[in-house]
Amino acid sequence: MNTTEPQENTDISKVHLLGLIFIPVSIAMTTYFLVGSNPYVQETIPSYLLFFTLVAFILMPFQLGMVLFSSKKTFGNYSLKSAFVSYEKKHPIKIVLFSIALVLFAGFASFIITPLETMLFHDSIERIPIYFNFASTEFLHKYPKDILILTGFIMVVVNGFIAPMIEELFFRGYLTSKIRQFDNFAPLIITVLFSLYHFWSPFQNIFRMVAFLPIAYITWKQKNIYI
Repeated sequence: MNTTEPQENTDISKVHLLGLIFIPVSIAMTTYFLVGSNPYVQETIPSYLLFFTLVAFILMPFQLGMVLFSSKKTFGNYSLKSAFVSYEKKHPIKIVLFSIALVLFAGFASFIITPLETMLFHDSIERIPIYFNFASTEFLHKYPKDILILTGFIMVVVNGFIAPMIEELFFRGYLTSKIRQFDNFAPLIITVLFSLYHFWSPFQNIFRMVAFLPIAYITWKQKNIYI
């Protein structure tokens, strides 16, 4: 067992928790809409490229910075330790088995829930301006090939790897450990707030809550963020 315990009580208030989650994403989304509303920008840069660039320069530095600065405050050095509070080492096979089961569950949840969400929120989705509608790819054909390749690369790197890892460190690691006063409700609270924080895809909250709650609880109970 390898457990990292904080040297002091570091629980945060509800207001502090909400601020840490929603202020940075509000800044990113406000910038996204203000910049993306410019006709020249819309003709030059795909919304996906604009959005994930802002994620890389606003959201990710803030979330990773909070983990690093919290570790400095609590443990005396800049590290990821604050995301691994109460961490317990598990056998790699156990981690893999949990991961496979959770991926299969998330896939099943997507198969069942995504069509339901599409049906329930169809009218609302259709009202979103096409440039800001992540469900539509019709407008992409007007951009040069090199811009589309860059967009795909940024999406894979940022949305596929870096951002999810930082989100897990921030939400399932750092923030969950900061609200231990809620005991077993902590994973539920973080899952709901994590879902709502996705301002750019508000009509997928049902799926996110259903798919991520088991992940959050197993990570919490097993004390292993690698899961």
